[in-house]
Amino acid sequence: MTAAEKNTHSGKGGRIQSAVAEWAVVLVIVALFWAARYWHAASFGLYEDDLTIIPGGWERSFPDLLAYLNSYYIGNFSRIGHPMHFMLIYLLSYAGHALAGLQGVYAVAFLIEAANILLAYSLFRRLSGRTFAVLGALAYALFSADTTQAFLTHALGIQPAVTLLLLGAHAYLSDRKAWTFVCALAVLFIYETTFPVFLALPLLRRPWSKRTWHDLLLFGLILAAMLGGSYLMRSLAGEKRVSSLDIKSTLLLPFEHMLQGPFVSLGSYLLRPYQALKGLTLEIGLAAAAGFAAIAALVWRLPFSRDWGSRAEGRKLPSGLADLLQLLAAGTALLVLAYPMTFTVRAYAITGRDTRVHSAAVLGAALIVAVVLTLLFTWAGQRRLRKSLLILTALVFALVFSYGFSIQQEYVAAWKLQQQLWTEIVRLAPDAGENTVILVEAGGLQDTRQIGANTWNLPRILNQLYRMPAEWKSPPRVYRLVPHWEDNLVTDSGAFRLDFTTVTAPPSLYGEAAPENVIFLDSRSGQLARRDQPLPVAGQSFALKPAGAAVLPQLPRGLLFDLLVLDGNQP
Repeated sequence: MTAAEKNTHSGKGGRIQSAVAEWAVVLVIVALFWAARYWHAASFGLYEDDLTIIPGGWERSFPDLLAYLNSYYIGNFSRIGHPMHFMLIYLLSYAGHALAGLQGVYAVAFLIEAANILLAYSLFRRLSGRTFAVLGALAYALFSADTTQAFLTHALGIQPAVTLLLLGAHAYLSDRKAWTFVCALAVLFIYETTFPVFLALPLLRRPWSKRTWHDLLLFGLILAAMLGGSYLMRSLAGEKRVSSLDIKSTLLLPFEHMLQGPFVSLGSYLLRPYQALKGLTLEIGLAAAAGFAAIAALVWRLPFSRDWGSRAEGRKLPSGLADLLQLLAAGTALLVLAYPMTFTVRAYAITGRDTRVHSAAVLGAALIVAVVLTLLFTWAGQRRLRKSLLILTALVFALVFSYGFSIQQEYVAAWKLQQQLWTEIVRLAPDAGENTVILVEAGGLQDTRQIGANTWNLPRILNQLYRMPAEWKSPPRVYRLVPHWEDNLVTDSGAFRLDFTTVTAPPSLYGEAAPENVIFLDSRSGQLARRDQPLPVAGQSFALKPAGAAVLPQLPRGLLFDLLVLDGNQP
């Protein structure tokens, strides 16, 4: 072998070794995300919207599911303006369940988000090299302003919109703008809050030039045309979320959210460490220690520049610094544009499913964090403070990582609480039949912060535990009573009022119930019990439904029975 051949062979071997090492780093980042969001996935269940939507993807054959989606979403556009959002949830939950039941659905959710991390790493790699990519991907994977990554409805229905944003960014940097617009158009029909972020994609190509401003104008015009067309379609179809917007909300709310949201997204990188320390448990402490070791190992050997680069003729700033500042501006634009279409949720949400308001902010926030850390490490390298900054960075990221375990603990607890409640309801109200209403006094129920348990979706569950007869016009439903329900429960006609003043439920399930058809379950003693005495309300006494012959045990069990009723031998 000649010297030239040896060098060539050595060069190929070095490139392969470097590629393997880089993939190992990426896989560690993906593993950190999995541990932070899915470590306890085997103990997760279905929550809130999950309970209504996802079983619908399980109970049908694939042809029947396609026919249902065509008739309900495509054929009735007025029901919802982003039909692909729900279609993806149904189709992906069907695929996951066919593979491995409920855990298969969680596996599909994780794979979508893992793919997004890989796309984000690749994008950051294209923007400013390997070191920048590692920092950006860590910030992306551990982004915790949005706490709903493991909430299946969001993982299957919102994260694909983020996937399209990342694919659109890659397409733009590859000079395939047509594909960028295809991605943007698809996002409008999946989850539109991600849509405005596409406007900032031209800022990712540096150095900025006249072409940058030309592309910004072009993107603005095309995206505005797409948005206008979507708005017109929704208005003509009578889509409720569009027709219900007033001029004030349409014009002022976007600016309010664009001011609030970025501070919450970036602030979460400091808030979550504080919350992790405040709620410190053995598991969170062990997670923080393991996260620190893994993250420190990732960043310790990263090469950081010790200067700002050369200064080109006619430029006031060194090239490296100018490039980072342009990326910082691009990240800020991406972050701000994540919020103008978040009409239905407050932009300052930091707990629960409302934190989906920050789902589109992850790219901009991660980019900003990567730029800031790169600037800090360059500055620290000039002052021999790099090791101290590395330790501090790893510690902060490790605490953000450990906070994910507190989110998971809430998901586990919420599922157990639901199983416990439904097991008791099935035991205490087997005689619930047509026209029966079960009211649950919630004074003794335990609530969770990160995901709802036994709240607004209760009325939709019983008919998924059992298959109700088709001839029942009014199947039995369960309602959770709100505080001070006594003040509004009785109508002038002596019926029980079921609306926002008395129960937590979707407005479509509001109505009235005759007292003799009501089963009252009281939790205030700490244990659910059925009331067999008349119910005193507003100075009157109302006889309730007496215990009768079992009805529910005679019905075929539905999909949710084995998931929600703890003892399979129960009726």
